[in-house]
Amino acid sequence: VYWRSWEREGGGLQRVSRAGHLSGLSDLPRQGLNVEAKPYGLLGRVQERNSADVLNGSVDRAVGVDLKSEIAPGLLLDLTFNTDFAQVEVDDAQVNLTRFNLFFPEKRDFFLENSGIFAFGNPGNPLEPPAYQMFFSRQIGISENGSVPIVGGARLTGRVGSQTVGFMSVMTDAVPESSE
Repeated sequence: VYWRSWEREGGGLQRVSRAGHLSGLSDLPRQGLNVEAKPYGLLGRVQERNSADVLNGSVDRAVGVDLKSEIAPGLLLDLTFNTDFAQVEVDDAQVNLTRFNLFFPEKRDFFLENSGIFAFGNPGNPLEPPAYQMFFSRQIGISENGSVPIVGGARLTGRVGSQTVGFMSVMTDAVPESSE
């Protein structure tokens, strides 16, 4: 688009009096389905040499996808399948000499985005963290015997009328048996 009345000298785009009029935009096509997909794939090979100097190898494969879609104005649906948390920052090492568990903050994107919907307390002071959490998402995918892969998850967050809503469902793989 080229606007004849636009000049570099004399104010340029800051002069509202020289702005153009945009008309004829009545029958615009409706916005289609807005879906953001973030697929990933991992491929690796592990080789071990046994006592007879023979190489034993295996191939590790993993694929997954994260999907995000605004299903209605102000309502966001996030889906994840075979979630990859490999890029998540590692926690700082801490020594616990007390009988209480250490608190490590959540760093996984799926649980961080719109997480404020699932926390409440201190509504008058936005500078302080929420006083209460409905659940501690760092426990999802962890058991007493180690980590448990997250198979998939769904989260629906946003506003419906004057209400803020949030629903989350996460499915993990089977919990591994203790090796004792």
